Amino acid sequence: MPSNDSKTPTEKDKSVVKFEKGKEKPKKREEMTFSRVITYVILVLVAIALIAGVAIPAIGPRGGGDSLKFGSWDGTPITFANGNYFHRQYQRYAQQSKGSSQAVAYQVWMNAYQGTVFHIAIDKMAHKAGLKVTDKAINEAIIDSGLYQKDGKFDRESYEQASNESKNLVHQQISESLPAQMIFNDIASLLTSPQELAFITAIGDKARSFEYVVFDASLYPDDLTQQYAMANSVLFTLIDLSSISVESEERANELRLQVANGELSFDEAARNNSTDAYHDEGGRRGNYYFHEIQNEFIDKDAVNLLFATKQGALSEVFATVDGYTFFKVEQNPHLADLSDPEVLKDIKLFIGNDSQAVSTYLQTAASEFSEAVKGGEDFKRKAQSEALKLYEVESTVPNTGNSSFFIGFSNTDSGGYLRAISLDNDTIKALYGAPLNTLVEPFASGGAYVVARPIEEGNLSQDMVDYVKFLYPYILQETLQQDLIQSIFTSDKFEDNFMATFIAHIMDLSATN
Repeated sequence: MPSNDSKTPTEKDKSVVKFEKGKEKPKKREEMTFSRVITYVILVLVAIALIAGVAIPAIGPRGGGDSLKFGSWDGTPITFANGNYFHRQYQRYAQQSKGSSQAVAYQVWMNAYQGTVFHIAIDKMAHKAGLKVTDKAINEAIIDSGLYQKDGKFDRESYEQASNESKNLVHQQISESLPAQMIFNDIASLLTSPQELAFITAIGDKARSFEYVVFDASLYPDDLTQQYAMANSVLFTLIDLSSISVESEERANELRLQVANGELSFDEAARNNSTDAYHDEGGRRGNYYFHEIQNEFIDKDAVNLLFATKQGALSEVFATVDGYTFFKVEQNPHLADLSDPEVLKDIKLFIGNDSQAVSTYLQTAASEFSEAVKGGEDFKRKAQSEALKLYEVESTVPNTGNSSFFIGFSNTDSGGYLRAISLDNDTIKALYGAPLNTLVEPFASGGAYVVARPIEEGNLSQDMVDYVKFLYPYILQETLQQDLIQSIFTSDKFEDNFMATFIAHIMDLSATN
């Protein structure tokens, strides 16, 4: 606490709780807090503004008493003004944040705004529900806060020695947080439904284990792969590169000029300044296909300027996913060696997600395999003869809702192809509805085709059933809390003008400073 706080009583001190000797300490309540609020997506408009290098002030929108309205919740304005809840939230997040980049400043504003929306909504909900924050409740909460403890117990002397300003601040913070805690405590006291729990555990009665084989692009014939590559030669042209990436275009141009003038070596500039993954290697990246490096460019057409840069020269500065980047061309572009097995493997990986011809080929191969097994051939021997990798998946429940109660394919499927379709109701229905040891019709997953069969079915182990029963009340409470939070931010009562206000007033103001 600040050492220069005044001890002189003021009008505000009327809200300070007074503790008397001889009062029994109330039983400590279990503190219920929410774990996170909904993360907002930063709109393209803000991203563009941030890339443009607009500075954001580290404190408030203005000096003086001006206020800004960011929206409303159920008719109550969400305003930023000196000393109000939004302002105090802003100051708290600003003090906790590290760095001064535009992205950090934006997140500070957003966190303060979200906290204020939640606070206003909960206050109104508590008021409509008849929940009141009494002096007694505040008294108990201050005792339970641990701020004035000695040897693990509340110490009245420590409280009395605290300054009036600090006691007023604690009183204010606790009174503001109590409505949310009261509501969450009510949620925690809800009784769980035996019928719902029985339904959840009954899902485990359909737990199955599987085995499957995969037909992916690696099976596509080499000659057809070479034909595709020659018809799309630009995509598989290689270029040998080094790069330097930094946050601002101005800094990138400055470094580029220093390297071009011989003031810095490329290696030194990269090691000391680059923010991408290659700085420890002095910016050295190696060979990249045209289609790979193109995916890093914000303007996809700009990659042609890079490929037109002469060997040994520096490119211009480009906007990339790593920030602002300039390259050194170590070797002129050249067509990949289409006889190299590793090159063919790379090309097959690319065209597996791009070519309908490959998809058709793999689907046909999977169907032929399936028909052969249905005709009497042994599943495992057939897979071995065609050099197909066989995956085995241990007992797993049908978890299309991605329930937290059960271990799903994300934990049991090492190949990842059943995991990829775990939310596909039709495919899951086929896998769990087919008779044991019969093939499910080939299905697409992860750019490949899969032939699978269930091989065993059984109930969950008693240990797992006991685990589900134990976990159910806690997950239910967490789910209800998250539902409450989401309902606030998706409510028709919520008027959200954060982006428009932030851009028009905060960023515009900083640009004129």
